[in-house]
Formats: sequence, C-alpha cells, structure tokens
Amino acid sequence: MSVTGKGMSPASFVRIKAPSAVPVPALRSRRRHCHSSSCRRAHSQDSSSSVSCHRHGALHSLCGGVRGDGASGYRQSFLRGRRLRKFEINVSSDVITGDGSVEEEDESEKKRQEVRRIVMPSALVLLSSNLCRISMPVALVPLAATYGWNGATVGLIGSSFLWGYMATQLLGGALADAVGGKRALFVGMLLWFGATGALALATSVPVAAIVPTLCALRAVVGAGQGAMMSSMQQVVATHIPQKRRATALGAIYGGFHMGNIVGLVLCPLLIAMRSVEASFLAVALVGLPVIAFWQSNVPPKAKGEGASSTTAASSPSSTLSFVSLMRDCGMAPWAIVIATFVNHFAYFLFLNWMPAYFVSEYGVSLRASAKLSVAPWICCAIVSSASGVIADRVARMPGMTLTRVRKLFQCTSFVGTALSLVALSAANQPTAAMVCFIACFGFISVGQAGFVANTGDVAPPRLVGRLFGLANTFGSLGGILSTSAAGILSEMSGFGFAWVFRSTAAILLTGAMLYARFASAEPAVGGNKN
Repeated sequence: MSVTGKGMSPASFVRIKAPSAVPVPALRSRRRHCHSSSCRRAHSQDSSSSVSCHRHGALHSLCGGVRGDGASGYRQSFLRGRRLRKFEINVSSDVITGDGSVEEEDESEKKRQEVRRIVMPSALVLLSSNLCRISMPVALVPLAATYGWNGATVGLIGSSFLWGYMATQLLGGALADAVGGKRALFVGMLLWFGATGALALATSVPVAAIVPTLCALRAVVGAGQGAMMSSMQQVVATHIPQKRRATALGAIYGGFHMGNIVGLVLCPLLIAMRSVEASFLAVALVGLPVIAFWQSNVPPKAKGEGASSTTAASSPSSTLSFVSLMRDCGMAPWAIVIATFVNHFAYFLFLNWMPAYFVSEYGVSLRASAKLSVAPWICCAIVSSASGVIADRVARMPGMTLTRVRKLFQCTSFVGTALSLVALSAANQPTAAMVCFIACFGFISVGQAGFVANTGDVAPPRLVGRLFGLANTFGSLGGILSTSAAGILSEMSGFGFAWVFRSTAAILLTGAMLYARFASAEPAVGGNKN
C-alpha cells in the first residue's frame, strides 16, 4: 500500500513536518509500528538521515502508528493496507492538512506571534503618539485664556503639528521601505517624544516668542510622527498575510484611538493638579517604556522575510517602481490618496477642536469638556477594532470580493460621518452634541477596514511605505485646512461651527462618491488601468 496520497512516491515524504505535541525521540523509537512496505522502503533509503526518520515518524503518528496521538481510530485501516481518505498529504506546501492537522496548530501559533510581535507593539506606539497629539489641544484651552489668544491663533498652533507631519510623509515612507519600519519608527519616536518634553519649557520664553516656539516644537512632533503610519503599514504588510490584515489594522488603530482617551483623562487632571508644563513632561516620559517595548519585540527587516515576501517576489509587481505605481496603474492608488485627504480633513477637525467646541459653544469647564470628549473616542477605539474583524469575515463570504468589501466599509464610513455632522450642526445641548460626536467617531473609524487596509492591497510590500506617505501628505494638507478654517470661521458672524460641520459633510460625501468609483483591491501591476 502506498500512503503517499495522490500517487506520490515515498521519496516525497522528505518535506513532511512532525506534530509539535509528539517528542522527536518517541517518534524515532516507534517507527516499528508502521507495517507499510512503501514506508519501510522509504526508511531504508533515508536511514542515514535522522531528520528524514523524524519526518517519516510524523507521518506514522498521524496514521496511527503511535499510541495516544489522537489518531488511533485510523490504526486498523492503516495496518490492513487501506487508503486513508480523511488526510491529504500536501508535500509541496510542507504542511499536513486534515482534521486535527499540524496546519491548524501552525496557524494558531502564527496568529499568537503576530499579536505579540506586531499588533501589540504597534498599538502601543500609536496610543502614545495620539497621547502626544491630544496633549496640545487640551492645553490650548487654559493657554488661550492665560494669554488672550483668539480662535485664529489657537487654530495656527493646533495646525502646526501638521506642518511637520506633512513635510516628512514621503521621506518617512521612503525611509520605512529602505531600512524597515522598525528602524524608521525608532528614529521618529526619539523626535516626537523629545519635542513633547521640550514643550514644557516653551512657556518660559518671552511672551512674544511663546506662539512661534510652540508652533516650532509642535512641527517637530509632527515631523517625528511623519514616518509613523508608513512604518507601521510596512511592518504589517511584511509580516501579516492579507487575509488577517484588516483585523490586525483594526486592533492597531484601536490602540491609536485609545491614546486620545488616555490623554483626555490624564492631561486635564495633570493641568488641574500641577500645570500645563507637567502634562507635557509626563506625556514625554511615557516614551521610555514604549520605545523599549517596540525595540524588543518587533522583528527587524530581513531580505525575503514576511508574510507577503514569497508571493511578492514572483509576482509581476515585484519590479514595479513607485512612479509606475502612481502613473501607470490606474486610479486605485489615487483613490486611496483622495480618501486619506477626506478622512484627515474630518479627523483632525475633531481632534483639534472638540474640547474647544464644548467650551466655546456651551460654556463648560475644561475638565467637563474633556469628559464629554472621552465617550466619542471610546466608541472610535471599539469600532476601529471591530470593523477589521468584520471586514475580514465579510471578505470570505460567497460572492464577495475584496474590492467590494473595501468600498462598502469606506463609503459607509464617509456617508455615516457626513449625516452625523449634519445632525451635529443642529445640536443645541451638550449631551446631544456628544451623541452626534459619538456617531461621527464611530463611522469615521469604519474606514480602518477601507482605505487604510486598501493600501496594502494595492501596493507591494516594498512600496507600501511610500504610497502611504504620499497619501498622508495629502491627508495632512486636509487636516491643516480644516483646523485652520475652523479657527477662522468659528469667530465669523453668520458662520460658526455649524457652517464648518456642514462643509465637512459635503466634502465627505464627495469623497465617498470618488472612492466608490475608482477604488480597487487588486494588486497594482504596471500598465494595469484599473
């Protein structure tokens, strides 16, 4: 009898793995339980190699040659020379598949490794980055009251983060692709945590120099975070397969939004108990354990390493240049750029103006404003994580393509956020406004399974950083426009925040139409006009 399956010869067994639950010495000592003539011939041919015997032993354990391996029900059929119908031995993929197979154990182990080495460090880094971001919008409320700044000045300082953020997006993406996301993000963390700590000294300069100093330091914080998203995308695209990528990104961005929750709780407390300077210093000190955790867990870039490396090397996109990606591959990459611009236009409006909105529109205190702002960010974190899991499951449903899934989730994000903003523009109570903000944040987070995951679908892993960097450059421009415009329009008679919210809703609806028309999840290939 031949146990090779599908007509394979005994020599094909050299690629079969042993189940981890059975020790190697036990496998070697129990080879005598197998009575297959073909296996005996294979053993005699490979008797000089203990590794080969180990692999033959793995086959025997699955077939029932070893007691207590969970497959004893097949022992008699094996010994009588019958064909095993419930196992398919796939030598070319180096995995044994079937009920209770080694493949399932390997898959579970891969998922655990992805969580420990990629998802958790990335989520923690993004959490700390948003903690640095939110520290300034919270601090601007007491600073504006102390120095008598108007809305335009507050908007100027709030948007200064995005000057540096936009300036380093392409550079950060290229750096992530060149040296790996781990190294690029390490450099970025040193910059943004250092500049956040330096903000504690900004108020000690002459009054006339406080605004330029704050703007310059916040620009450095933004410059440091310019490589963050590109680096994270590069790490995820390299080490996590596409079928689990949306789930991973959802969990990572869940940590990102948790940073706002921590900041809205921690920063007002520190300002009330100590000072604005103490809040900046405390946020900067968070960087020490975060950097250590990132460096000790994330694997470095290695040639040929990663979840997508083997397929990417043999695909037509392996020779695709970044210029060709943007010039010759149709509108799919540009749909990601457009979606990023629209998403960031709304997101940075919420990030920079929500605390000030509650203070100026309803006259609540800073701590009360922070409390009202926490609930929307909690919703943001939950929906962000859930949307990735749901998107990956929907993509496996019959009749669903990945392109349809990306369009469905992104258009739901933009349209839902737009309708929520229209409702927000008519709110006249703090509680009603908070409910509308919760809806806005929930819908905007659905986009993590849309345009964010779409970047890794379209671009090969070696170009993901640059594509995300280009998209985030335009996204930063959108954030600068919305943050600055909100500061100017909120103080103009006849306009105010209601007009800002309605204009943003119109931009979101336009973005939904463009993404639905041009987006695709097909891998980019030169000359493919998708």
